[in-house]
Amino acid sequence: MYVRITSKCNMSCEHCGFNCTHEGEDMSFGTFKAALGIDEYITIGGGEPTIHPEFEKFLLYAIGHCESVFVITNGSRTELSLTMLGMAKGLEDSFGVELSQDPYHDPIDTRVVDAFKKADRIRNVEGKLVAAGRANEFFDSNDLNHGCICSDQVVEPSGNIRACGCDNAPVIGNVFVGYKEEYEEFLEDYEVECWNDYLKTKEECA
Repeated sequence: MYVRITSKCNMSCEHCGFNCTHEGEDMSFGTFKAALGIDEYITIGGGEPTIHPEFEKFLLYAIGHCESVFVITNGSRTELSLTMLGMAKGLEDSFGVELSQDPYHDPIDTRVVDAFKKADRIRNVEGKLVAAGRANEFFDSNDLNHGCICSDQVVEPSGNIRACGCDNAPVIGNVFVGYKEEYEEFLEDYEVECWNDYLKTKEECA
């Protein structure tokens, strides 16, 4: 499960599938705890998750309550990024972190880039741009893949759960009240996580 603890970002990358800006919404700690009650295998993302005012509290709570925690960061908070990388080396089975590093991100401290490269923890989307969010505005359609930005359930800062990261993915539930009955068939089809793939498969099987 991809948990967007904030929709804010301190960068404005052209390829951002979530259209993140400096303005947005931060998830409350209560909402975060409720999300962890649904899935013990989570990715903490955003926006840029490390700029959430309670990021460290969220991270430590997740590590203590989940089977697996993964963080994706733009590396803009230098010391925190390096600290997380060190934690990942000591908690390999339960915690991981990757640095988003490609031509679309703003420059960051070279110490962070070098450390993550050495640890082979770089996430580069160059050549794998997805047709979502701002990418549709900045790139030619021939440069874009029509895959899902996140083929996993996405929890928004409000607590709403979307089927996946596709633009047309419906809200299938909320962390406080659970899943909507009308999406039971989708939820039972564990082989198809992306909403558009689910619709395509359903059509082919009709």
